Amino acid sequence: MTHSVGRRWHLAGGSALALALAASPAAAQTQSGGAPSAQAQDAAPPATAEAGSETGLADIVVTAQRRGEKLQDTPLTVSAITGDIAAQKGVVDTSDLQIVTPGLIFADSGIGPAIYLRGVGTQNTGFGDEGSIATYIDGVPISSLPAAFSSLANVERIEVLKGPQGTLFGRNATGGLINIITKTPSFTPSAFASVNYGSYDTIGGEAYVTAPLSSKIAFNASAYGSDQRDGWGKNVFNGKDVYKGYEYAFRSKLLVNLTDTTEILLGGDYSKRKDSSSAGAVDEGAIGIGGNRGLSDFYDVELSLQPLDENSTGGGMGRIQQDLGFAQLVSTTAYRFSNLKDQFDNDRGPTAIADVFFTVHDKQFTQELQLQSLPGSKITWIVGGFYLNAKTDMEHFTLVGAAVASAGGRVDLPARQRTRSLAGYAQVTVPLDDRTNVTGGLRYTDDRRRVASETVLPVFGLTIPNPDHKINFDKVTWRAAIDHHFNDDVMVFASYNRGFKSGIFNLLAVNDPAARPEVLDAFEVGVKSEFLDRRLRLNVSPFLYKYKDIQLSSAGLTASTLVNAAKATVKGVDADISVLPTRGLQFDVGAEYLHGRYDRFPNAPGTFAIPATCGPPPALLPGPRTGGNINCPIDASGFRMIRSPTLSFTLGARYELETSVGRFTATGNYFHSSRFPYEAGQRLKQPAYGVFNAQLGWLSSNEHFGVRVFGRNIFDKQYYTNRISSGGDTHASAAPATFGVALDVKY
Repeated sequence: MTHSVGRRWHLAGGSALALALAASPAAAQTQSGGAPSAQAQDAAPPATAEAGSETGLADIVVTAQRRGEKLQDTPLTVSAITGDIAAQKGVVDTSDLQIVTPGLIFADSGIGPAIYLRGVGTQNTGFGDEGSIATYIDGVPISSLPAAFSSLANVERIEVLKGPQGTLFGRNATGGLINIITKTPSFTPSAFASVNYGSYDTIGGEAYVTAPLSSKIAFNASAYGSDQRDGWGKNVFNGKDVYKGYEYAFRSKLLVNLTDTTEILLGGDYSKRKDSSSAGAVDEGAIGIGGNRGLSDFYDVELSLQPLDENSTGGGMGRIQQDLGFAQLVSTTAYRFSNLKDQFDNDRGPTAIADVFFTVHDKQFTQELQLQSLPGSKITWIVGGFYLNAKTDMEHFTLVGAAVASAGGRVDLPARQRTRSLAGYAQVTVPLDDRTNVTGGLRYTDDRRRVASETVLPVFGLTIPNPDHKINFDKVTWRAAIDHHFNDDVMVFASYNRGFKSGIFNLLAVNDPAARPEVLDAFEVGVKSEFLDRRLRLNVSPFLYKYKDIQLSSAGLTASTLVNAAKATVKGVDADISVLPTRGLQFDVGAEYLHGRYDRFPNAPGTFAIPATCGPPPALLPGPRTGGNINCPIDASGFRMIRSPTLSFTLGARYELETSVGRFTATGNYFHSSRFPYEAGQRLKQPAYGVFNAQLGWLSSNEHFGVRVFGRNIFDKQYYTNRISSGGDTHASAAPATFGVALDVKY
């Protein structure tokens, strides 16, 4: 679902520095010696202090390969940010990772997030589908798309892994993975609290505490909340605000060092969001269905049905690690749920043509077992098994209005889907000599899906059962890689990965055939390097993807369909540069060039303004435009892939000054994206845009008190979070300029 607009001002505190962190006491932490536990590996300190950290760039420790290792030694393309730096920058929601990770796009679909990375993603965000870019929290995959938006308050770090991920993680990820690691309980007591106030009469705050309960047990607890009471737009139909709302979240963990070789970690969380984030409007100058026209104000809407979005998510997990002497055994058991309740005006106009009401319940149970090599082993390996049982109950999906007049003006489409997945995976890295390693991995995935549904016509008192459908998909995927260290500062790598996303049913049209599975072959080379006594860091990764059977959706006013694009080629290069010219001052640049084209895509979904004909070929007809669009099949071969900007980049700077009265920091970050299409037909596009965020902060000399002032989208750039053509050419608006102030207390 959409991110909470109530968080928008709170996130104004600048942006994160991807791939490089300032070498400050807050960012540099030491790791305890000895063999780290599996849990400790997942929560490894993000930056390790060294003798040169006063004059060089801080190291970043990541667990992209399920073990703690320096980012510069990891033969993957990974963007990483610590929780401390995220807090300083005001990045507290996964959707904001796109402004610090070139090539990452979070599109607001109105139901769930459409997440894209390097042009690979899931356009269909209908119920029961999963993203091609997986989201993990503390090692647990989040299969429900509406639950993929997550608060990043009080987390240890966030890693964005680019390319297929399947030989190390439980759930397969076709194009990449967002890995969120929350803070681990500490036996050293500490606490943090912050309150803030900002634009649109928004109040918010967060708190965190950790402490030991005994010599073997420690706990932590965190809370977060934000309430935006004025919207940045109006529904001119009824005078009520839109793009406003509230959210709160709680999380807690319990760490038990049962014996010297046995560790137990228990965790639970709950969050709730309520807002009007599914608001949308007809584009200015366009004509929607029914003849309604766009408004001149970018943030206003004219809707006969006031949008309302309510989502609660949560769950619990338990992880047990046992040191067997020759290896580590890790068992992770988790349960997650998501309850979504929405109402929105699908025709985006003042007449009740297609109003939508739905209630959906998602539940998932996962069990993962891993046997992995001990830390420090010369040959590193992991063998794992994964089980997923997911249930999606679309309790009701009701269409009301003139669009279903033939059914008496009301149709209900309840549906249920069950997904069962089994997988086994293994990966091993073997050193050929002191500087060269080869890696090989295999995965087998078996997914089974089953759907049942009815069509209910309440006006006529009819319930029509639809046939049940079952389908099974299985696939073997792999990873092969080699890396070589020329010296301690320069490493090169090359890899070949195959990614897989199983087929999926469309719960809004269950009698349609399931979309075919996606397969992605990814080829990548890279260099990671540091120069000038670690004052300059340069990482470059060219890549080539061969992508087939891409799952796409075509949205209509009352229904949607799933299609497969036959083939596509994606090629590009990622580059990240960090420079530390003098103590306390750091510059960071991240950029991605992307060239993604459909090699073959006959019968692609295209839209044309009414009056039009589907041809052949599709064409506009003479005469006055009456409003809305017609869907026509087109040949999109050679067209640009959706949500794939040719160029995206971030420019960041951070300055820190120590004085007798405390530490002063100034942070700025500019993000730019070139234009890209939202639909295969190329008609609706996101124009090029840039967003600048900044923050000024002061922390007392005893580090107990702090003040921050911040701004987001300071130059008030107008851009979209999504565009669709189901009810005419419509859009959802991103946040305008917002500003705020925060007070921090730390113990």
